[in-house]
Amino acid sequence: MIKLELADTEISDIIDALGDSDINDKNKTKLLVIRMHSEGAKSGFIARVLNLHSNTITNYLKEYKNGGLAASLENKYYQPSSCLEPFMSCLCCSFKASPVADAKLAVARIESLTGIRLSERQVRRFMKNIGMKLRKTKIGVEN
Repeated sequence: MIKLELADTEISDIIDALGDSDINDKNKTKLLVIRMHSEGAKSGFIARVLNLHSNTITNYLKEYKNGGLAASLENKYYQPSSCLEPFMSCLCCSFKASPVADAKLAVARIESLTGIRLSERQVRRFMKNIGMKLRKTKIGVEN
């Protein structure tokens, strides 16, 4: 069982961090666990209230004990970013001004604008992320 004794300054720092809008929800949950523990709540009660496993409660408390507030707020989660991110505004304008009929045309346009070659599957995902849909069209066929 881990027992944390927090000073008044540490508690006020945790309260300030809980009110900060820049901190993500997972880190706020960690801080809430630490705050509840410092107020005397048992680990089982904290786990039930916050819908967490008791091992998670223990891990959060160990993390705070070993590294303090900075360790608890550290973002350790992998978040990949697209290679098209620097060109996003240019690509959005281009596709909204002149939509493409299929993924092959989108691949060609992205390559001509950015020099980056993507697969059709990646381009479909990119188009969906910017809010556009690829639709099959019949060009030159009259009804």
